[in-house]
Amino acid sequence: MALDRKQNSKLERFIDVLEEGDSTKGLSKEKQPLARILQLNAQAWLGDESIQGVSVGTKITEGVDSGSPCITVYVDKKRPLHKLSHPVPTTLTLDETVEFDVVEIGKMELQDYRGPRRPLHPGACLANMNRNGGTLGAFVRHRDFPNRVFLISNHHVLAPLGSNRRDIIQPSKDYGGDEEDIVARYLRSFPMNASRSSFSNLADAAIAEIKLPTEIQLNYPELGQIKGVSGRVVTGQKVHMVGSHSGLSKGKIINTNYRMAQRYRSPNGPRRVGFRKQVLCTRYSQPGDSGALIINNRGFAIGMHVAGNDSHSVFCRLMPILKEFDCRLLRSDESDVMMENLPSKEETYVDDMTFTLADELLTAHQQFDSVYWKLTPKGIEVDGKVEYTAGEPVTVTRIWNENRQWIMAASERFQVPSELIIACICTETQGNAQAIREEPGYVSDDVTPQKISAGLMQTLISTAQETLADLDLDRNWLLQPQNSINAGTAYIKQQLAQTQFDPPKVACAYNAGGIYQNRGRSNRWRMRQFPIGTGKHADRFVLWFNDCFRFFAAQSEVNVTSPSFYRQLNLGI
Repeated sequence: MALDRKQNSKLERFIDVLEEGDSTKGLSKEKQPLARILQLNAQAWLGDESIQGVSVGTKITEGVDSGSPCITVYVDKKRPLHKLSHPVPTTLTLDETVEFDVVEIGKMELQDYRGPRRPLHPGACLANMNRNGGTLGAFVRHRDFPNRVFLISNHHVLAPLGSNRRDIIQPSKDYGGDEEDIVARYLRSFPMNASRSSFSNLADAAIAEIKLPTEIQLNYPELGQIKGVSGRVVTGQKVHMVGSHSGLSKGKIINTNYRMAQRYRSPNGPRRVGFRKQVLCTRYSQPGDSGALIINNRGFAIGMHVAGNDSHSVFCRLMPILKEFDCRLLRSDESDVMMENLPSKEETYVDDMTFTLADELLTAHQQFDSVYWKLTPKGIEVDGKVEYTAGEPVTVTRIWNENRQWIMAASERFQVPSELIIACICTETQGNAQAIREEPGYVSDDVTPQKISAGLMQTLISTAQETLADLDLDRNWLLQPQNSINAGTAYIKQQLAQTQFDPPKVACAYNAGGIYQNRGRSNRWRMRQFPIGTGKHADRFVLWFNDCFRFFAAQSEVNVTSPSFYRQLNLGI
């Protein structure tokens, strides 16, 4: 029995409280202490391995739908109360009393597999060199690299595991694939972090670049051409999938806001990862289908398969994935144009492209009607002036002397100019490798990794995990200077499409998670940064960035050999 919008909204908010406690959006101050208690108590049972998912529903009594609104908790199997150390509550109260219902669903598992499929086409089997096989979801084209071809699938299919191997092979290694079967190279994953009890993630997805020359086929086996992409996901809707193990299969949507917890493999053991806004369906999948595209009965792609069991399957929505990776599905009618545009021999992968200075940075420009600035041989000139910190560049000098080898190594690895790394360290911590910052709503490193920053570059634990595709990264890891520099530099590189390495944009994107407009009276940059309404963060960043130029200019020999604005502008190298 369907709930009305008001009932559904109230219950969804209650689930948010169990996850986020007193930091839940819109919660009154009077309710915050109780919300905090509810969250702390929920951590034990929400984090139990028996919990498979949570959603809004109606209470089922002896097989009959009572129509009574409740929060449905899905478990692998029901157990007697006396055997449970942390049982699911029957009711909880915040604004009003909410009932809970426990439903046995079986154990949901990530559905990777070894089965082979050739040639390379959507639905084919493939995997990272050190992973079990999954399914190629779709070929896509990136906005910034129109002459290159990429593929998307699940993070747990494409991302490295326990090594830095980024090679994607078809078929998987377990099925006989080897170095001769490399067809693509992993680039990055959809933002995803591990936690003990929250459901904060939106998708298990990753993108890889096709190795050239690799023969590909754009049509979907047994389905032909996909009409496009749709964000419309409706209960009762029929869906199709072409998986590497199942082939063409069908299911029906049961719940469009399913919250799911999965255990992900890592070198240090399984890590719990919670998802929200997932789509629960009748079973359409088998092991090996992870990453397959989900298509509605009108021929539009709506999701990507993630997990399942003998009775149900789950997919994540496709629109957020395409938006995150800034790409679109390749159409079947593009095949001739695509093959003409692609080089005839193998080229360097996108993430290996060497740093080049964008010409646009050298002319006066602005953002959101802000001040004008440009990059010059002396640093960033703002409204006709190049300014530095007062006195000698003491902070830049100290940070460079203490961390030079790690800064240059990260700069070379990620092809990020050294000055951006140094300025970021100066702005975030002034070189304090043990700096810790807890954001409002912080509970613990495990529960809220998106609320705790650590180390020289003050990277969020969740951001480090996502950017470097390693769910084991934690506070202690980030407190090592070399690691913090690697994580922070990788994040600067990840934001390249937004910033083009333009220093003020890098400062704001790093600080606020992206380039967003803010028209505070004290914010001359017109880009959002903290404190909100001011331009203090970008102001400090630019001063220290300019200090890097002053510091290098004073050296008898510039000993930075990695990518550098100063070297390009002043030494021509």
